[in-house]
Amino acid sequence: MERQLTERLRVVRLVEVYGRLLTSRQLRLLRMYYLDDLSLGEAADQVDVTRQAVFDSLKCSVDELNRLEGTLHLLAMIEDDSRQKELLAESLDALEQTIAGLDGQVDQNTLIKMADEIAALRRACR
Repeated sequence: MERQLTERLRVVRLVEVYGRLLTSRQLRLLRMYYLDDLSLGEAADQVDVTRQAVFDSLKCSVDELNRLEGTLHLLAMIEDDSRQKELLAESLDALEQTIAGLDGQVDQNTLIKMADEIAALRRACR
């Protein structure tokens, strides 16, 4: 079950990154099945085709998304960038805690400047 959910979320992320490179029909079926959580039969009824046609289209579309990712690696870069931002945010949190512990040991203006610099780093990383 968890593996299916992980694969489903991966397809959703691939659609977010590469969806504009697909045909409108491919994108529509992917959205119905993966985002709107329609069954193959429900999607087939909406576009007036067979369940097998929906299944085949979804398989081809997912294969194409995987091929694009295998060539361009955009999703991998986006995920890596997100991980790096999370690590930086954690480091900035730890730095803020350390600075808060310096209260009374360092003059207030220096603490304010340090807090301002950390805030600027957080804004730059968004």
